[in-house]
Formats: sequence, structure tokens, C-alpha cells
Amino acid sequence: MIARISLVAALLVTTAPLAAQEAPIVLPGAPGAEPRVIDAAEAIALSDTRFSPADVSFMQGIISKPSIWRNWSGSAPITKRC
Repeated sequence: MIARISLVAALLVTTAPLAAQEAPIVLPGAPGAEPRVIDAAEAIALSDTRFSPADVSFMQGIISKPSIWRNWSGSAPITKRC
């Protein structure tokens, strides 16, 4: 039993540095453009999900047009709930 624990501990100690390596963050390019590697700070900046007044106006316009969302929901598959 102690030998098995020692083996597991040895494996953890030797493989831990491999698990700690950082993977690159790849930003895909536009169609036809090359992807590029970015750093963590740029990735965080790109993930900023704030919205603009134009976004709010667009969503309010969509929500106020029931015919549009009825058409969208009509294209969704109907599932039976139990």
C-alpha cells in the first residue's frame, strides 16, 4: 500500500511541471487572415462585454415587433415537455 502511494506521489511530482505550462491564446483572424497569438491582458480586454446605446435601441426595436420574434420562434423545433 505504501509503495502504491509512493508511486502516485512520484508521478505527481514529475508530471506537475508539465501541467503548469501555459498554453498560447490564439485569436483567429478574419476569413483569409492569419490567426495571431495574444497575451492574457489583450484576451481580457477583448472579452469586455459592455453594450452601447445602439445595442439597447436595436434590442428594444426587436422586442417591440412581435411578428419578428413570432417568426423566429416558429422556426424552432417543437418539443413535448413531460
